Amino acid sequence: MLVYFSLQISLIVVCTIGGYYLSKNKSSKICFWIIVITFTLIEGLRFGRGIDYNIYAQEWVAIAGFGSKIDKNPIFTLYAMLLYHLDFSYQIFVMSFSFLLIYSGLKFLLRYKEVMMFSLPIFVFLCYSAENLFKWYGAFSFFLLAYCAFKENKYAKSIMFVLLSIGTHAMFMPMILFIIVLYRIDKIILSVWLAFLLFCGLYIIWQNEYMVNLLFIIESFSSFFESYSGYADNAEVWLTGSNRREVVINITTVIKMLMIYMPALYYGRLVIRRKKELLPFYNLLILGFVLYPMMHRIELADRFNQVMIIYICIFLAYSFYGIYVKSIFHISRLTVLFITLSFSVQLYAMFRLYIPENKWYTMFVWDAKGREYIDTSKLFKY
Repeated sequence: MLVYFSLQISLIVVCTIGGYYLSKNKSSKICFWIIVITFTLIEGLRFGRGIDYNIYAQEWVAIAGFGSKIDKNPIFTLYAMLLYHLDFSYQIFVMSFSFLLIYSGLKFLLRYKEVMMFSLPIFVFLCYSAENLFKWYGAFSFFLLAYCAFKENKYAKSIMFVLLSIGTHAMFMPMILFIIVLYRIDKIILSVWLAFLLFCGLYIIWQNEYMVNLLFIIESFSSFFESYSGYADNAEVWLTGSNRREVVINITTVIKMLMIYMPALYYGRLVIRRKKELLPFYNLLILGFVLYPMMHRIELADRFNQVMIIYICIFLAYSFYGIYVKSIFHISRLTVLFITLSFSVQLYAMFRLYIPENKWYTMFVWDAKGREYIDTSKLFKY
């Protein structure tokens, strides 16, 4: 446990200091690769964290070695087969996804380098679930690279990364199409206060049992992708089974969410005036915030929601920067006090992500003791 916390704190320190130097254009290439290597090693050498990690470890030979079990995502399968036949281990496979995530994340955040001291550590915090969902975040990583290539007018390269994203996880395609639609909208789709009211309204409605009727929507959506019917099964468990009460978020979580997101949404409007290109991501963040009460804990929906709200790292970073560094926003002392309290709640919530509920979430490869994976079926029973 001590090793786990020491390494995670070291990672955040490296990202914060490295982000500062990147924002000042000081030793930028050196800092870039120090951050990439540090993240890749600390996250890539994890062991047994998350269900997906262990499932893919069990199926590594079947998928990558002999092709007897074909994953429904061709890029993921072909890449696994390539590494396997080059005699690379499963752990190298895992580590490569950690590399891809931090590399693409840095490329994206460098477009807004003035706030990287804040945005980079927040991004690392928010990508915590990538330890389990590394295929999903692999698709997300390719999307970030596609966006960067698009903004650099490298359209062929951008299309290539989009195809790699979909080929890594086919269910990322609706998210890409959704972002493309948002990109065509040239204004903020919801005011902050309307978003607040919708969030509260959906929270109240979601408490009622009749919301299980939404199950048919998820089942219909999954029917287009037969291989992903497991997501519909997951939704049925959470919406109709004994775990129903765990889907409904409590009032404490609601207050925490409001204190985290409302300042980012409020000051995000001011950021948009300076950085017009961030408008699609701001709209995505608004929708992610509004839909959170419904999408929380339903696997497929939650994966979309994670991508929708991850861009808060940019708007939180500009909020920090604009209030405490450059005084871009002219606000009263009372407002600064409230924002400081809100940011304290945000930091607490982020640090909570690094306090695992189970010891097996803190393990690294040197804790494996000869094991190739952990039998998660004994740990999770619905």
